[in-house]
Amino acid sequence: REKYLKDELVELKEAHNKKTERLKQLNKERGQMLSVLKEKDTFKKYKKYQEDLVRIENEIYSYQAKMEGIETIDNYQKSINATREKIKEYSQSIEEEINKDNADYQKIKVIFQEIYKKTFEFTSLLVVAPNEKGNVEFETDVLNKSQNLTGKGDGYTSTKILCASFVLAILIHYSPKSFFRFAYHDGILESWGDNHKIHFIELIRSYCEEFGIQYVISLIKSDIPRNFKIEDQEIIRTLSDDDLLFGFQF
Repeated sequence: REKYLKDELVELKEAHNKKTERLKQLNKERGQMLSVLKEKDTFKKYKKYQEDLVRIENEIYSYQAKMEGIETIDNYQKSINATREKIKEYSQSIEEEINKDNADYQKIKVIFQEIYKKTFEFTSLLVVAPNEKGNVEFETDVLNKSQNLTGKGDGYTSTKILCASFVLAILIHYSPKSFFRFAYHDGILESWGDNHKIHFIELIRSYCEEFGIQYVISLIKSDIPRNFKIEDQEIIRTLSDDDLLFGFQF
């Protein structure tokens, strides 16, 4: 009986101590609140709390904006990855199309070689291959009469003839289909020898008539081969200082 009373007394003391500590804590909080209420400069405290509240709200908005930015960046990254996959697929498709020896490509090569040979009297090679990025690259080489590679394809005149030959070969090959039937080259005959010019112009005349295409070039009088006549119906427009192409000089 005595032991039971002692244990109960200990429990009562512990409960009393807890209540005492709680009362002390509440009294302290009461004192702090009263100090605010008794503060003569209460408006300053209110203003300070209001400023703190605005600062915290701004920080919240800033964090929200950053979170939205992270989501946007993530969306962009997903879009970039999807685009890369499409590019990879297209690159593989292009490579497969080239490797299977496309019939259109073979016919364009033949026409290309014909135009160049009749104009410049040498054999040209057209090579189409994908580069490291999967894009199509067109390369040309010129063979001499012994069928050996030469550096003629790197010359200024030869480069122009190669360019014109390639454009015309595409127009001619696709002329029976729904495709472009018009091409324009500015100053394409500059620096050519007269024989090359004559061969090219006569070839163009026959191609335009046979395949129903239009090929327009701009040239000055000195570009016209000597003793060679450009027919009146072949001259679209004659320009001068008083008659400019777009009404002003570049």
